[in-house]
Amino acid sequence: MAIAADIREDISGEHGFRVGRLSALLAREIGWERDACEALDIAARLHDIGKFGIPEKILLDEKTLRDAERQFIEAHTRVGGEILSRSDIPQVRIAEEIARYHHERWDGAGYPKQLKGKDIPKSARIVALADVFDAITHGRPYAPPRSVEEALDLIAGQRGRQFDPELTDHFLALVRRLARENKDLDAYLGKAAKHSPFLKARARIKELLAEERDGKGLSASPRPPGVTLN
Repeated sequence: MAIAADIREDISGEHGFRVGRLSALLAREIGWERDACEALDIAARLHDIGKFGIPEKILLDEKTLRDAERQFIEAHTRVGGEILSRSDIPQVRIAEEIARYHHERWDGAGYPKQLKGKDIPKSARIVALADVFDAITHGRPYAPPRSVEEALDLIAGQRGRQFDPELTDHFLALVRRLARENKDLDAYLGKAAKHSPFLKARARIKELLAEERDGKGLSASPRPPGVTLN
């Protein structure tokens, strides 16, 4: 469900995986234990699952959202929290917290509860940075993608307003180091997506459709009755 929600804005379906990995790396940077970082990686992948319940007409609107539409968008935090609140699995409980509060702001001007400063769970403060960075560098229907440095400059400008100032400093240093060490930062952060059965199946379907368009599939020998398509 989380990947399906992501695909509606990011055709690769890898947004949640990149956010999860970057969140875990930031958590490690500030001293979290390995198990906690791995749990955060998994939990953060589900942060936008609530967008599953938002009409595409609103989600993909290229114009500035009207008030009613904005309220609908903001509701995805509550929807996501409710979807994830039914589980006792530790990673899912962390995911619920993140889904509910990753749009809160350090200055208290966020949503849905206008939490401020350290009242915002640290997991959500971490994911907020990773989420905004990925959104800026990949673009959205209403905004073109920006470079890594442009994204970091925009995030630095929100230090102490939208984002936890201490976490922001660690985040900026971390991403600059990762960008130096990895020629393809997207591939590095989205590596886990390559193991997703959902995305593997989606890629295979895309290949089959391309073969049909090219005429390759039409000339292939018919499969014997009862043979399933793997």
